Amino acid sequence: FYLAGAGYELNLQEVNRASRMNISLGDRKASGAKLVSEKFVYDVAMRGKTEKGLTGLINNAGVPTANAPTGSWATATPDQMLADVNAALGDVYTNSKETSLADSLLLPTSKFLFINNARITSTNTSVLKYLMENNSYTAISKKPLNIAPSRELETAGASSTARMVAYEKSPDNLEFFLPGMFEFLAPFAISSMSWRIDGVMNVGQLEIYRPKALSYRDNL
Repeated sequence: FYLAGAGYELNLQEVNRASRMNISLGDRKASGAKLVSEKFVYDVAMRGKTEKGLTGLINNAGVPTANAPTGSWATATPDQMLADVNAALGDVYTNSKETSLADSLLLPTSKFLFINNARITSTNTSVLKYLMENNSYTAISKKPLNIAPSRELETAGASSTARMVAYEKSPDNLEFFLPGMFEFLAPFAISSMSWRIDGVMNVGQLEIYRPKALSYRDNL
């Protein structure tokens, strides 16, 4: 686990000016620091930290990786996209000896928005809805596949190509550790007219216990 922090400073002049304008400057700066901390945790969970030798959900070397059978979703048909999705889902089912069934799929945000806007020919059904309801996971479980976007996947694949990630969402397979939630310490004076407020948290990493419960498919 590693200690991480984000904070802010206040000085008497800016506090007085903000008060005259009915602005709670401390609350605004605290909100900004909290947002920075949340972004930091997100980055560690998704990509890890090179400085600490950590990997994340989208770049673990132990996860089976291959190109999507078709890829090039800008020109692929819905059935070709479905084949790509089923290839990723099938990786998990096959590689785990049918002990894991991928119920979640992460797509690059641009691909997610594209299939949400695209329609199956002569219907009002989006390609996204089609993929959610007609995949191999749904055929086995009778439940819709959970498909979500992530901007981190736009260039996460080999040669900076777009990557999708299929996985079974279970603490038996992967788990992120955050033993110390972000909290602010008491303000302390750094001069006669200024103060600093530090926020700290204790951050672990994403542990992938069963790499074959995940699959990476690149070159979308």
